[in-house]
Amino acid sequence: MRAGHRKAIVFTILGGVVAWVLLGPERDKSSAPSLSRTSTHAKTETMATPLEPKGGASSALLALPERPALSEPVGALFGAQSWQPPPPKVAAPPPRAPLMPYRFAGRVMHGGKLQVFLSRGDGVIPISEGQTLDGTYRVESIAPNGITLVYLPLGYTEFIPVTAGTRTTSASAPAAAAVTVAPPPTANTSASDGAPRTAIGAIPSKAVIGSTALSPPTLRQSTDTTRAGGQMADGRPARLLWDGPAQVKLGAQFSVALRLTSDQLIHASPMQVRFDPTLLETVAVKPGRFFGQGDGNFNYRVNADGSIFIGASGQGSVPASDAELLVLTFRPIKPAPIAELSIASLTLQGTAGRAIAFDSLTAFKTAILP
Repeated sequence: MRAGHRKAIVFTILGGVVAWVLLGPERDKSSAPSLSRTSTHAKTETMATPLEPKGGASSALLALPERPALSEPVGALFGAQSWQPPPPKVAAPPPRAPLMPYRFAGRVMHGGKLQVFLSRGDGVIPISEGQTLDGTYRVESIAPNGITLVYLPLGYTEFIPVTAGTRTTSASAPAAAAVTVAPPPTANTSASDGAPRTAIGAIPSKAVIGSTALSPPTLRQSTDTTRAGGQMADGRPARLLWDGPAQVKLGAQFSVALRLTSDQLIHASPMQVRFDPTLLETVAVKPGRFFGQGDGNFNYRVNADGSIFIGASGQGSVPASDAELLVLTFRPIKPAPIAELSIASLTLQGTAGRAIAFDSLTAFKTAILP
């Protein structure tokens, strides 16, 4: 190679080196601020923009859990550990129907049909098959030995037995019973109307309209071994007596009291009384002194067919001795030789609703004078 060519190559290389030395730093300095500004901007955006978790998860997941303060309890450090198996789960008891609120009150034969009554508290309710009571019980069946009710909310069947302390009486005819003639009782002249008063079942042998005095014998039912209320486990059966005038005047009000004597405590006495509505008009139905004192309860309903449903209850803290159980006031509306007042159904209830036996009770009869 010629010397001239070598020199040209050397000068060319040297020129390139000089040019790079002179121009290279200026280019780097001009590009450095741009690069710095870009980096600073990117860093600012990175700091300003929060990190978003992948998959769109909420930023709340990245928050640190709160730690309890030092003063707060953290539990026992050395707690006891039992290796016994956990106790088996106890199944909840099946639902049960509430206590039966109804009791058997009595039954009466009226017009050839048997009418049965239940009592709830102091009220007496006539029932029939298929009837719904208070929207919760349905009368499924009525049998001679008891009544079957269905508790509608649960479909449970409950049975109410017929207590021995209740008798069934025909309302259309007096009960057939042997009677004995007793000497006439002493007249009670303390009555407000001045008429003589006799004990239960005083019946005039011959009622003469217009007569001012009658001297009839007193008829009493015989006391046999079969009591109207069933045989009692202890003590004598209760005794009921009518107390009223043997004769009354047309249009003049008169009262008849039902008296009770019992060796046992009496707490309730639901009953049904019958009379002839063509002869007598009901004026008042009041509790006697036995249930009229203290916190006793008394309610009644008079029907147009001549029946009175009565519910009476009280504490009965002492046995009854010739106690006034009930007082009925009537007004005679038609002359008649005999106007009759009878008990169609009666239950005497003692402690815990236990039935108490009682002697048979004949009808009260009086003459209505014009």
